[in-house]
Amino acid sequence: MKNKFKEYHKFTKEELLKLSKESLYVFDTNILLNMYRYSRSTVEDFFTVFSKLKNENRVWIPYQVGIEFYENRINVIAEQKKSYQEILKSITKFKNDISAKYKNHPFLNFEEIFSELNIKAISQLENKIYEAEKLQPNWLDRDEILERINLIFENSTGEELTEERLKEIKLEGKHRYENKIPPGFKDDNKSDHKKFGDLIIWFEIIEKAKSCKKNIILVSGDTKDDWWLEKDGNKIMPLPALKKELYKQAGVNFHIYTPDAFLEFSTFELEKKDSSISEARKFQKFDDLMGTDQQRNYNLQSRSLNISSPFLSDKFNSIIIEIENNIINVAEKINPYDPINDSINYTNITNKIDIIKFQLKLMKNENFNDLFTIKLFDTILNNLSNILSEMLSNSRLYLDDIDELYNSISIIEKHRKFISTIT
Repeated sequence: MKNKFKEYHKFTKEELLKLSKESLYVFDTNILLNMYRYSRSTVEDFFTVFSKLKNENRVWIPYQVGIEFYENRINVIAEQKKSYQEILKSITKFKNDISAKYKNHPFLNFEEIFSELNIKAISQLENKIYEAEKLQPNWLDRDEILERINLIFENSTGEELTEERLKEIKLEGKHRYENKIPPGFKDDNKSDHKKFGDLIIWFEIIEKAKSCKKNIILVSGDTKDDWWLEKDGNKIMPLPALKKELYKQAGVNFHIYTPDAFLEFSTFELEKKDSSISEARKFQKFDDLMGTDQQRNYNLQSRSLNISSPFLSDKFNSIIIEIENNIINVAEKINPYDPINDSINYTNITNKIDIIKFQLKLMKNENFNDLFTIKLFDTILNNLSNILSEMLSNSRLYLDDIDELYNSISIIEKHRKFISTIT
């Protein structure tokens, strides 16, 4: 039975290891652009694996990936360059906003506080940013990342599709998207120039698999549900429909690695593998949380230098304590006065609140010294606000409970407004 329905079965660890040693690795656009985003040590680990796979003739990119890489490359580099000045502006804005709001505080001398802050903390931070800016490579002048990518994928890139073939794919894409046939249907709201990118890549992969007769591992940071089978936020495996289509068309197996999994399951020795996996995973988590607008994510992440401020860290920890004590407790104690006929699944809500509690517990160990962590915290607050709004939609609540829910949502939105001022 398994052989007839193999697309519904996950690969075992042993099967994945075998697959990793034999498959052709196909890289998505975001993997190439990530080389401008990661630290230099992580980039070196990626290129170590790229090079060794290249020597085994097991790397390849579709022509569409090459197009998307070149179209986005300069924007990503430019964002990296201007990120330093944007961070310095954010620091100045933070100082000015606090000074303006509390300059007449009856018990605090903010001129004295900011004098100390400037001397001890902010000036050191600003100097650190200036030094980091000096070390930033001028990739628009001499792009060693581009040079290395060109070497890796020389003779390992798909051929340009004819206009006739592109028209055929787009015509078929309209039918597939209407019927939610993966991949690419999640991009149906994009412009015609971009909406069929994933589908073009997929058809290029199918043709490559037919000619090389190797199993395919796609390495991609795209975790939308038109690529992945997902349950309760967990990516289980590539969609069975994709595995089935590739096997039916080319007679080979299909799997997807996220960037961190690509390094983790690499069979090659790497100098700083653990730290590189951790960094790649952090970027991937950010992409998952922020959604599929790739360019927006690059812009946000490129501004994420190590912003250290004890004031910010203390502020966020105080927010977490307030959320736990004054909002989570409110949500947990609320029960409808007619639970039997209640229109809301309170078991589901309880499970969601438990997840939020666990996430808040983890956030207590963070220093809130980068935009990734701050944006992650904002997403948690947004999820909590949505849960409370869901509870409000129940018409069988006591008036006092309704009042407390509205107040709790107001508190959350106040904190999210604060977060928006520093991001």
